[in-house]
Order: sequence, then structure tokens, then C-alpha cells
Amino acid sequence: MIVALFLLALTSLVDASPTFAHGLGQGYDLPIPLWLFLYGAAAAVLVSFVPVSLLADKGRVGKEVPYRYPSFDLLKFRPLRAAL
Repeated sequence: MIVALFLLALTSLVDASPTFAHGLGQGYDLPIPLWLFLYGAAAAVLVSFVPVSLLADKGRVGKEVPYRYPSFDLLKFRPLRAAL
């Protein structure tokens, strides 16, 4: 059974067609100038952080949280401390 599955997988690789990953095929031009596209992308990122900053729970700052995340101090090892 395993041999049959292996042969099936092998035969599917023999007839594989080439693929273009990450859009390296055909190029295209933007319908707007590049500087406008980049400013728009930066504005979208900036605007997406505004609701997060407004809706973040500011009441927990400085207060003790009931659950502490596990941590491991890497700086207690001398070679790592020297490298950092």
C-alpha cells in the first residue's frame, strides 16, 4: 500500500508544470503614481492603529495581572549576555 502511494506521488511529480511564486511572472503598472500609492499604504497602516490605541485596555497598566506568562531569562548566561 505504501509503495503504491509512493508511486502515485512520484508520477504526479513527473507531470508537474512550472509555477511562478510571489507574482514573478507578468509585471504591471499602477494606475496612480508610486508616491501616491506609498502614502496611501502608510496612511492605511496609521489609521488601522488608531482604533487599537483607543480601544486598548488602559486600566491594566501598572496593575498586577492574575496570570503571568512563562518567561526565561537569557541574560543569566554569560555568553549570551556578552553577545547582546
